[in-house]
Amino acid sequence: MQKCINYNQQDNHQPYKNQFKSVAMTLPFVEAIAKWDFGVGYELYNIDDDLEVMERFLEGEYYAVISDEQLIGFYCVGIDAKMDIEYQDHAKVIDFGCALNPIWIHRGLGQSLLNHAFNYLNHIYDFEIVRITVWSKNHRGIRFFLKYGFKVVSEQYVNYDGKRYKFYVMHYFRPKD
Repeated sequence: MQKCINYNQQDNHQPYKNQFKSVAMTLPFVEAIAKWDFGVGYELYNIDDDLEVMERFLEGEYYAVISDEQLIGFYCVGIDAKMDIEYQDHAKVIDFGCALNPIWIHRGLGQSLLNHAFNYLNHIYDFEIVRITVWSKNHRGIRFFLKYGFKVVSEQYVNYDGKRYKFYVMHYFRPKD
């Protein structure tokens, strides 16, 4: 049973990057994530206590990433990371999504979170490509993923709440051993 603390509260110290732990998503984590505010221009990523989304987090393959009892971020894999768009099918592709707790953005933890999640993927799944889908206006996310080694492979459009949004489908090619 996870200790119930305020997972949006920032501790006085930055978590240790090499002590991340993935745990199954639980209601206290989902409730904390549902209150995250990604800031002006990134509102599309805010959950705003949307019960349908929160339920999906609990039922799907979502993992909270914690360090020193602090919620660093989360990731999801497989069908839970896909959007309602047409994807080109590729052999050995795993769909992936992640988010860093907004209190830790620009603090050097994004790459550590991704490294941690990829370490998990490498031990559990047989894949050659990690596929993510990023909103075209998420400039900081796109820069981050490009720097990490992802490549934009296509553009897709999604209609949501009467608006049309452009997304980039990006691939990361797993290094050969």
